[in-house]
Amino acid sequence: MKVVLVLEKCFCMFKDSFCEAFEELDIPVVVFPADNSREYGEQRKKLMQRISSEHIDILLILNHLNREHDFFINEEIVQNVSCYVWFVDSLETEKIQDPCLNKYTKIFSFEPKDIPYAKKAYHLDIQYLPLTAGKSIFCSKMQQPTERAYDISFVGLAAGSEKRLRILNAAAEYCLTHHRTMAVYGHYWHNSHFFQRMIGSLRFKAKYPKLWPFIVNERVSPEKCAEIYRTSKINLNIHVPYHTGFNCRTFEILGNGNFELSDRQNTELIPFESGKHLVFYHTIEDLLEKIDYYLTHDEEREAIAHRGGAFVNERYSFTNSLRVIFGK
Repeated sequence: MKVVLVLEKCFCMFKDSFCEAFEELDIPVVVFPADNSREYGEQRKKLMQRISSEHIDILLILNHLNREHDFFINEEIVQNVSCYVWFVDSLETEKIQDPCLNKYTKIFSFEPKDIPYAKKAYHLDIQYLPLTAGKSIFCSKMQQPTERAYDISFVGLAAGSEKRLRILNAAAEYCLTHHRTMAVYGHYWHNSHFFQRMIGSLRFKAKYPKLWPFIVNERVSPEKCAEIYRTSKINLNIHVPYHTGFNCRTFEILGNGNFELSDRQNTELIPFESGKHLVFYHTIEDLLEKIDYYLTHDEEREAIAHRGGAFVNERYSFTNSLRVIFGK
């Protein structure tokens, strides 16, 4: 078996995690980067050439790529190679109308609601599969660090997400009142040149004056992300409101034995237990109470972090996800 893995630019951060998992399973893989900002014609030709020259048996793509109803994986490709797709954005939310969808050999989704939706909307049986965490970056350092520099941290996009900004703003107010440290990494305003940085920063400061001092307005590498998690006492996880499945951040935080405070998601398919593997919050008031509690109960917090890391490493490694996909 030989696989070609098609990754759009925004998913290339997962390349190393995929490659090390393929290597662990002894499955040869060729990574094909796709650019969704360019026309698909020439890219498809190059992909077909690789499939032929490399004697590819299976194509795996992360999410659907489409431009104005032109889907990257077309009829020619599905006729020449067995195609698998792994949705890491909700199939139901996207309302995908792909003529080749029913020609995929296997379909996976991180969103539990997609399973009944695919059956009803497309008459397809798809399988639930969360996008988890790569071993060498996020699941290799279970020992407790000597110091956790930040009291609270969050890594991720929040621009345009009212829920995330509301929760982060409340956490920032808590930190200012209680003299706690906090770091919020992500892309919060445009910063491609000086004036964009200045104007974006001033606008954000005017709207969120208490959150603004904690913002580090930059995209971070997976390695930097793992470092932030490991140096934070409490790692916040804030899911987007239209998803019920756990995002990959859930597993990336826990994998190295870090404490996670997350909004509750669907636990029917992944049996996370609050207070054992991580801690769930339900309201902003509940969040602030739990922040206050776990910042003053170090041993309990670190014990939960360790159990959560062991749970993820044992059951939800990236390699185990590929075992599900390829039946290894």
